[in-house]
Amino acid sequence: MINQGVVLVLDDDPTLGDLIVRALKMHDCECFSAVNSSSAINRLESHPNISTLLVDYSLNEDIDGIEFIAMALKIRKDLRCILMSGNLNALDGLMPHGVEMLSKPCRIDELVRILVKGEAV
Repeated sequence: MINQGVVLVLDDDPTLGDLIVRALKMHDCECFSAVNSSSAINRLESHPNISTLLVDYSLNEDIDGIEFIAMALKIRKDLRCILMSGNLNALDGLMPHGVEMLSKPCRIDELVRILVKGEAV
């Protein structure tokens, strides 16, 4: 069971985002998904109980996941932010302080462990 508050998943692939949300809900995690930055910001502003962002780096927009996290932290400085990427090495040195990284693909049990224990890279 995940007792880390509400998770907002931002992934431009709706199938993957929904898969992550369904898997987390099976572990009693309350979560929402969004497929673009504007819908994610709307969710964040309308749900003050969101405590964790799980964001894909590659978004099919004018911004990437790092830029989205920066926008979100201007709205809510207390968010836990986890950035997912298939190529973490390419992001070395680009991550804002305090942002955790998660390699994609990952197993759901690994994601649950990270959310419960705070053990992202």
